[in-house]
Amino acid sequence: MDNIGIKKINDIIKKTLSVIEKSKGAIFDISESARREVNELKDELQQLKNDAGAIMAECKKLELQVTRSRRKLAEINRNFEKYSEEDMRNAYQETNDLMVQLAVCRERERQTILRRNDVERRLKNALETVTKAEQLVAQVGAVFNYLSGDLQRLDEHF
Repeated sequence: MDNIGIKKINDIIKKTLSVIEKSKGAIFDISESARREVNELKDELQQLKNDAGAIMAECKKLELQVTRSRRKLAEINRNFEKYSEEDMRNAYQETNDLMVQLAVCRERERQTILRRNDVERRLKNALETVTKAEQLVAQVGAVFNYLSGDLQRLDEHF
């Protein structure tokens, strides 16, 4: 092989190595970005779990209040001669208000659980992206080292 052919091969390998090195850096950046997203999603997921627990406790408390209020209302209805019309109206209003609060609480609980499930799915995908990016960085690094070794051997040989 003449020196011009070897020089062209050297140039091609050097350009290829340059592109591989840039690609390796880009893949590493993707990996780091995915890692940051994983950390943010973990924090968000923990907050959503805490929120869901607090909302569930609030709903449970409201359920007990609704039950008590309904019992009181039933007592007033059974013994209506002992209670005034205003007592009955207040009992109905209190029960109704508590039932509305409970419905709102259950909707907040449902929305929080949906959001939590979405964040869990996104976290799983981000973790997969990190794993794939790390594998790509390793593979590209191996190719880079292999080609670098070939270039060095070519330089030593000619």
